[in-house]
Amino acid sequence: MALIPLASAEYFPARVRIQRVAAQGRITQDDYDRKARELNECRTEIALWIEPHQQGEGDYRTTLESLIFVSSRAAEIFERSKTEQRRELIALSFQICGSREER
Repeated sequence: MALIPLASAEYFPARVRIQRVAAQGRITQDDYDRKARELNECRTEIALWIEPHQQGEGDYRTTLESLIFVSSRAAEIFERSKTEQRRELIALSFQICGSREER
């Protein structure tokens, strides 16, 4: 695997590369401003696209933590349950096992 030299174009963010080219006089200030504006618009679009995914990740984490908490207390909950509730839990467990075998 080849390492990317620190001076390569892939390493530096787009804004830094644009600033360097502008400083060398290879593009006009108008070109620089246009490219900088395009870059900011692109960043905004990406941020808007990522936001719901981050929210979903947080919701998933919360659900998983709740599931782990309840699962860790399953034996205690079962022991404290009334006989009818235990029967329902056992029936539900067998129903889940049966649906897994059908797949």
